[in-house]
Parts: sequence; structure tokens; C-alpha cells
Amino acid sequence: AARAAYDALTDEEKAKVDPETLAKLEEAESALKVIAVTEAIDALPSSDEITTADKEAIEAAREAYEALTDEQKEKVDPETLAKIEAAESALEVSAVSEAIDELPSSDDITTADKETIKAAREAYEALTDEQKEKVDPETLTKLKEAESALEVAEVVELIKNIGNVENNEESKEKIEAARAAYEKLSEDQKAKIKDEDLQALTRAEKAYDDLVNPKSQAPVALLVVASVLLIPALLMLAYLILYITKKKKGPTVMSAVALPVLVGAAGATGAFVALYVVAGLLVAVVVADVIIAIKNPQAIKDIKNFKQLFKKDAANEPAAAEAAPVAPTQPVEATEPAAEEPAPVEQNPAEKPASEEKPGQEMEAEEARIAAEEAKKAEEAKKAAEEQKRLSLQQAMALARANKGHGSALGKEFCASYLEKRHEGSVEINRRENRTSTGLPLADTHFAVDGAKRKCFVYVYETEGSPMLLINADERLAEELMERHQNVHPSAFPKSKDAWYSLPLDDTYSEEEVGRVLDRCLAHALGRDDALSLSESLALARSSKGRHAFDKKAICEYLSKYGDGVELNARGNATVTGLPLADTHYVVGRDGKRRCFAYVYQTGGAMMLLIKANSDYVEALRSEHPAVRDSAFPKSKEPWASVVLDDTYSDDDVKKLLDDLVEINR
Repeated sequence: AARAAYDALTDEEKAKVDPETLAKLEEAESALKVIAVTEAIDALPSSDEITTADKEAIEAAREAYEALTDEQKEKVDPETLAKIEAAESALEVSAVSEAIDELPSSDDITTADKETIKAAREAYEALTDEQKEKVDPETLTKLKEAESALEVAEVVELIKNIGNVENNEESKEKIEAARAAYEKLSEDQKAKIKDEDLQALTRAEKAYDDLVNPKSQAPVALLVVASVLLIPALLMLAYLILYITKKKKGPTVMSAVALPVLVGAAGATGAFVALYVVAGLLVAVVVADVIIAIKNPQAIKDIKNFKQLFKKDAANEPAAAEAAPVAPTQPVEATEPAAEEPAPVEQNPAEKPASEEKPGQEMEAEEARIAAEEAKKAEEAKKAAEEQKRLSLQQAMALARANKGHGSALGKEFCASYLEKRHEGSVEINRRENRTSTGLPLADTHFAVDGAKRKCFVYVYETEGSPMLLINADERLAEELMERHQNVHPSAFPKSKDAWYSLPLDDTYSEEEVGRVLDRCLAHALGRDDALSLSESLALARSSKGRHAFDKKAICEYLSKYGDGVELNARGNATVTGLPLADTHYVVGRDGKRRCFAYVYQTGGAMMLLIKANSDYVEALRSEHPAVRDSAFPKSKEPWASVVLDDTYSDDDVKKLLDDLVEINR
């Protein structure tokens, strides 16, 4: 007001204002600016509570401080200045932590995440040592695991990018790069490389080596030549041995045979064993032929009389033959020996000549190849079509904002509270502020916990007051949701091998249905089916809205109309442990056997039935009453379901349910 009054004066009037008075006004204004800056800084949260949601307030406080003159800055309390510096430092730590928390889990890391991981690491390294100490160890561990997983993913991609191996520098560089990257991995990282990928690298290396250093065919050709030449050489050796044996001249049989055996054995020590053996035998046999021929030149001359070696020679027969008694000769009719006809050989159909099988085999192989290519193309087309249907995170959020939703009624707080109440011990709740440093909405991320294992199964967003879920769901749940709601789509975020879906929670969703979605997604993440345990069913009954007038006694009275056809088993309402005790009712079937068809529980004033019925009946019942779930208790080959008798049931509905159960199980 003082400044406004002064500024309203004319220049002549301003000249009449005492300079000391004007100086006092300026001092007051200066002090006021200092006070405003001090209050803005003091209003900031403590450094331990700073999140990225405080970014704008911190930046505004810093700008206000920097706008002060040097003289005004000196009047700011040092403790106040220290607070804004601490807040700025904490903001940097918070931004780094959130960037790391947004990374996918190590199991879902691909090379597409490289830049995001690199940015997170650079942001962390830019912190001071003091700031680094304030980063949660689990957050830092996640960054290291992501970097390790990225290195593995990069090696796999290098292997897959090798492609067709050719004898050129490009193939060589790709193979060497993949091998070098693999060898740099730790043993733990190497263990995460699939066998099929490692085998692909090994095959590529061998294929390239074969192209660069083709195995010489010369040894094979020489082996064939040596083998062919060995046959006549052996025949010659056999003739010479037979000749000298008959004539009692030259080297003995043993010496003639020992020579090629020794030489062949010596040759077997070579690199190409088969070639050296055959070549050695050939040389040895030829040498033996030459030696024997030189010592027995007559043998060469007598080759034309080769047949004479097989005729009996009286001069060479043993002396005992001369003393042998001679039997009286009888005229014998000369007969020609009967020619023996070779026995027919059965040919195994599986051993048909290759020439008979080849055309059919080639045709089958070609058909199989074409079929495989067509199947591959169809699969690629299917994946491409599915990929086109996937919404990005930004698209899903835009769709959520465009819908008429529940506001925040089914948003972050509802989902977190529901999971805490229903699944304590099986879920890790991660509540977070609603905006990141980039201005985008920040999701609550909730994890399924099974011992040391944890897996994210839902992201909960609120964007401009509209809630949206990203869920990791099985195909059955996704199909059910798509049938009942228009805006359920496959999601491209987060990058994962699992199937994720975006659910803008518009007015077509009820609290019960959202709760059921969360239950089933948690069960899916834990590797279980979506059936509720007995404790979960009882908890659902206690948390239900509305109570039904039908209690255990009323149900027994109604079923009594069946007389001996139904066996009623009414029991007290609590066990010695304090847990509710069920009435168990049996139907006597047409075959005379008794079958339990219902467990009736009364807990906290609420009624819950476990019923045995086929899946079609349960689904029909569920379409009318949300609080119908599959039940894991009692353990049975037949399906059971839990039914909470809430205010969606009329008396007639309960009676019809009981009648249906009797008939189904009769």
C-alpha cells in the first residue's frame, strides 16, 4: 500500500518526500522479498521426504532466491539457504531413484532398454558421493542387475545378427564380435545365455572356418587311387608267394607278409590315418613284389602258366603219398556237378536302394520346407497384427482420459488398500506420487511375492482423475474383460515376454470386478490358478457389502423339504481354533451314493457357501452375482466355487441356488 501510494504521487509531489522516508520504504520492500524467499524455502519438505513431486516448488524457491540482490542474499539465514541446497540435492537423488525404479525387471530387459539404462546410470554417476549414499541399496542393485541383463541381451542379439555365414570380412567381424562379447561375460551371465544361442555361435564359427580353410580333398583322392592300385599289387604278391611256396625258393611267406604290415603300421602314425595305412601297404606290397621278382625271375616268365600252380606235381608231393595203398579201380561214370542256384535274398523295404527312395524323399523334404516357410510367414504375420493392436503407454493414457471413469474412486488408493487387506504377505505394495520429473503420471507398482521371488503384476495410474490399470493377465481373463468392456487392449508397455493389457476403469467397472481382476492377476503372477483359498473366501465374505437374512439355520430348514434325499449336517459355528465351522450338506444320488454339495459358513455376520457345480453353471451365476469365485478348497478333482450371499441375492435367488445344487449333484 505504501509503495502504491508513493507511485500515485506526481513527480513534483515525490520530490517533496523526505529521502529518509523513501529509503525506509525501499528497505522494507527489500526485507519483504527476503522474507518471501525464506518462507518459500521453509515450506519445502525435509530432505528425507523430498520426491520429484516437489520439483516445481524447489525450482520456484531457487528462482526467487536468485532474483535477490547480493545484499538481500546476505540477509537470508544460512540455515535456510542450506535447506534449499539439501532439497535440491535430495530432488536429484529422488529423480535418479525413480528413473531406476521405472526400468523393467532383469528378466524382461532387451536391447531396446539400452538408452534408458544408460541414462539411469549416467544420472547416478552424476551424483556426488554423499548423494550416492542416499540411494536405496535395492534401487542400486536393480540398476546393476539391469546392466548385467542388458549385457546378456546384447550378446544374444549379436549372435542372432550373424545371419548367413559367408567368406567375407563382415561375417568374420560379426562372429568375432559375438564371441568376444560372450567371453567378457561373467560365469553367472554366461549361464543365462540359452544353449540354442550358444550353439548357434559355435556353428557360425565352424561354418566360417570351413569356408576360410576348406578341408583338402586331395587325401580322399589319393586314398581312392592308392586303394585301387593296392588291389593288383596284392594280387601280384599273392601270386609270387604262391609261386615261391610251390617252388621252395625265395623269401618265406611270413617274411613277405611281415614287411607290408610293418610299413603300414608305421604309416598309421600320420595325420590321415586311412591314407597312410593304405599308401604304406601299397608301397610295402610293391617293394615286396619287386624283391621277390628279382630273386625269382622265373616267376615272371611263368605268369602265363599260372594255372599250372594249381595242378598236382608228383615231384612236389610228400613221400607218404607214394606209399599210399591204391584202391581197385572201378569204372565210374563221369558226371558234371550240379550247379547250385543261389538262394533268393529277401530285400528289406527299409533297405531299398537310394535311387528308388530319393525322388520321394526329395519331394517330401521340399513339401516340408514349403510348409515350414508358410507356417513361419503366418506366425510372423500374426505377431505383426498383434503388435499393431498393442497400445503404447501414452495411447492407453489418452484413452483413459477420454473415458467417463470413476474419478479416483477405483484408482490408486482403492487398489492398494484392497490388496493390503486381502493378500497381506503375498503382495508388496508400492505407493508412489502421481507425477514424474517429466510431468507424466507415475504409477503405483504392486508385486506378487513368493519367498525370495517378486514379480510386478499391476501398474495403477491416475491421469487427469481417470484411473487406469496395466495388468499382467492370462489369456482367459483378458478375453473375459474384452467381452464385457470396450476399451481393453494389449499393451506395448512394459516391455516383457508376458502379456500385458491396459484397462481404463470407466463406469462399466464395479468395485467387485476390479477386486476380482486384481485377485486373478496376483494368482497368475504367483503361478497359481485364480481359485481362492478358504481364508481368502472368508475374508471376501467379511468385506462384502450387505448381509443376507438366510443364515445356516434357515438353509437347513429349507433343505429339509428333500427328506432322505439330502443329508443335513448342522454344526457349531466355530472350531477350537476360533475359525468358522461349516455345515456340510450331502445329496443322495440316483445311484445311492452320497455326495457333499455345499459347505455353509457364517462369519462376521456374513454368509458364504462353497458349492460343487460345473463351470458353466458357475459362470452363469457369476454373471449375475460378482462375488462368485473359483475355490481351491476343498481339494477335489471336481470344481468348487465360493459364493458370498450379499445383497445381490433375494430369498428366491438363494432357494433357487440350493435347488440347483441338489439337482446338479443328484
